[in-house]
Amino acid sequence: MILCMENSDEINITEKFVSNSINAIKTAKSKLEKYLFSNKQPSHEFVDQIRIFDPKQTLNCSEFQSIQLKGLNSIPFIMNLLQENQIEKCAKLYSEFDKYKSSANIEENQQLNAMQFWSKNKEEMPLLSNVVMNYMSIPMSGAEVERSFSCLGNILTDKRRRLTTENLKDLLFLNYNSKHKFET
Repeated sequence: MILCMENSDEINITEKFVSNSINAIKTAKSKLEKYLFSNKQPSHEFVDQIRIFDPKQTLNCSEFQSIQLKGLNSIPFIMNLLQENQIEKCAKLYSEFDKYKSSANIEENQQLNAMQFWSKNKEEMPLLSNVVMNYMSIPMSGAEVERSFSCLGNILTDKRRRLTTENLKDLLFLNYNSKHKFET
């Protein structure tokens, strides 16, 4: 009876593994087809839409003034808020978006980078500022993360496995910043 249970467990584990593998392959196939047939990376629409929140980019966008908030359907926070129908927050978001559209083309704002602009306007447009600063601070590539892991691997050697998390963070911080300080 024990042998049967072990075999039964192994069969269940194998079936679960196969099922998960098939689902992963189907998901990958779907993403690949979407990528191949649209000739765009999956995040392309998101990047295009979030880009309008950089005042410098508004000069290159001829239809900037006609952009509607509900048309920004690739920005998750905005879409979620509009779908939840929280009337007060939606009204505030629409109001802030109108303020942004009217202030983005002012020449002094054109001199600021996106983070400076939104830091300067976070009191006047808190909802939109929070959204934009969170999304615009996302790195567009994984290169920096890969460098961090590589650096971490150089610090956390077999002889240093007993480092506390805090000490490891400090060493990583010092290592990273000292290299960048001297590269300039």
